[in-house]
Amino acid sequence: MAKFIWQSEHIDALKLLWRNGHSASECARELGSLFGQAFSRCSVLGKLHRMNVTRGKKMTRPHQKHLRRPKRRATSDGRTPPPTSVPTSPPLDAIDFVDLNADTCRFPYGKTEFKFCGKPTCDRALGVYCEEHADIAYAPFSTRPRVKRNHNYGDYRPKIDS
Repeated sequence: MAKFIWQSEHIDALKLLWRNGHSASECARELGSLFGQAFSRCSVLGKLHRMNVTRGKKMTRPHQKHLRRPKRRATSDGRTPPPTSVPTSPPLDAIDFVDLNADTCRFPYGKTEFKFCGKPTCDRALGVYCEEHADIAYAPFSTRPRVKRNHNYGDYRPKIDS
């Protein structure tokens, strides 16, 4: 494989394209069309790095909009109500995992034997939860109900055979 040698006109064109804000891929395409040779994105980046060429000021790109969770409805006095307490026991009409479908609420109940809510889903919760459970699942962290968790795993220590 023959070693590619950057010529002065290649370097001048690369510096001009780079300082005009083109990406490395765009520079490689443009150099290839100008000089009739194949330039890769990596070769362009390597050459720029070896020459210590910078753009000057940092390029800014438009930020993508972040997906926001649905806002909670305000009460008449303007405050958002705290979410309802987290239910611990399943309702009488709770369903098993095998009975779930695309239109049923997937809010889980139980610790070892799981049951699910099974009510019709709402659009506000992206089709995952019913209206009641969407309020709990999508509540702001500061207003979520505190659930006491027991993290005491006993006195488990691995036994070492000696």
